[in-house]
Amino acid sequence: TEELRFKCFRQVSQVEDLIRDTELVASKTYQRGLGVGFQDNLETRNWLCAAAERGTLRACVLYLRNLPCAFMIGNRYQQTLHGAFMGYDPQYTDYALGSLLLMHWIREAFEQTGEQGVSEIDLGLGDARYKRAIYNHSRQETLIHIFAPTFKGLRLNFQRTVTRLIDDSARKVLLTTGILEKVKKVWRSRARAALKACPCPQPASAGRNLPINASEEPVGQLSHR
Repeated sequence: TEELRFKCFRQVSQVEDLIRDTELVASKTYQRGLGVGFQDNLETRNWLCAAAERGTLRACVLYLRNLPCAFMIGNRYQQTLHGAFMGYDPQYTDYALGSLLLMHWIREAFEQTGEQGVSEIDLGLGDARYKRAIYNHSRQETLIHIFAPTFKGLRLNFQRTVTRLIDDSARKVLLTTGILEKVKKVWRSRARAALKACPCPQPASAGRNLPINASEEPVGQLSHR
């Protein structure tokens, strides 16, 4: 319909419009409440401009009645499209507009041919329900810790091992019982509520949408066969 439309951004001349419309949505997301995700700062602007100059920027925004309500931004490297930022206006949660935009972003990427085409999409580290729904394979990555062959090293190793066992066991219980997903929903809702109650200035630095501790985080991918 005319009320719902997609717009793709690839050119350097489009970057300013992309940042403006993305920021309108990102400022309402729970990621902003946590101080992560898309940020309109010098680092993000330089990254977007560099990707557009290389011809590897792949960004889409979904508009409802000419107002931005969801965004998806990625970067193509060789034959793989890497997702960087994704978000949607929480008032449209029940309509799954973020998922709708993601499907359009994926389809648009696979429709390209030649050097602009992709054969694989990687949305990065971390587990999420929407990733499990679309990926056809994933892999586990982990950090390797090396301890000194001393009493202090053995003690630190023992402490970390015990802590990790407790953490892994708790995660498995929460995951199998479905409590983990409920906890995440409450966490996100509180982040949005805190953002509305106190729209404090955001930190100047911003990184990619990746967890700080990447230990044993699943990495999922979608391949085009």
